[in-house]
Amino acid sequence: MAITIPSRQLFIGGEWREPVHENRIPIINPAAEEIIGDIPAATAEDVKIAVETARKAVVRNGGKDWATRMGHTVPSISVPLLLKV
Repeated sequence: MAITIPSRQLFIGGEWREPVHENRIPIINPAAEEIIGDIPAATAEDVKIAVETARKAVVRNGGKDWATRMGHTVPSISVPLLLKV
């Protein structure tokens, strides 16, 4: 039985997107040595975009929007911790 894994993207800024260089890493079934799917090969550029996007989300409205969406009720605790990342 052939197993296939659906193609995935990076989740950045609330949306799914391809990596900057559109590189993919194949997923290989070790038992059959067949390619069964692929995953995005994120680069430092993708990480930079993700971090910048996260920082913008955290500082918007003093972090209240982000903290509420993430289920936190005390942004004064969660936002400073995330800003240290």
